[in-house]
Amino acid sequence: MSGTNEGAPPEKRQSARRRTLLRGKLVHSAGSFTQDCAIRNLSETGAQVRVTNAQSIPDKMQLIDITNAMLYEAEIVWRRAPEFGLRFLAGCPAQEAPPRLYYLRQLWLECSRR
Repeated sequence: MSGTNEGAPPEKRQSARRRTLLRGKLVHSAGSFTQDCAIRNLSETGAQVRVTNAQSIPDKMQLIDITNAMLYEAEIVWRRAPEFGLRFLAGCPAQEAPPRLYYLRQLWLECSRR
């Protein structure tokens, strides 16, 4: 073994990812639909999440990183149920959520108390 990644597909990420096992929540339809998830890896530009029920995950949603108190608007870039790759479109600390995302802040507050 040469220790190189010969034959490996080229890396497409714009920023380095780190392996995690964080509590998260996927949200869509202005908060009327939520689903718990595990955040398996995380970077500045996206995340890999795992869900228990992958049937009703839309292409665009919000991700609440409960552990790190972050809110993200995201889109799915790949699907291999029960795991999904997300690209972050925008993000902010939960405590600094703009008025249009207050419902996400409220969900984060409820989840962080558990």
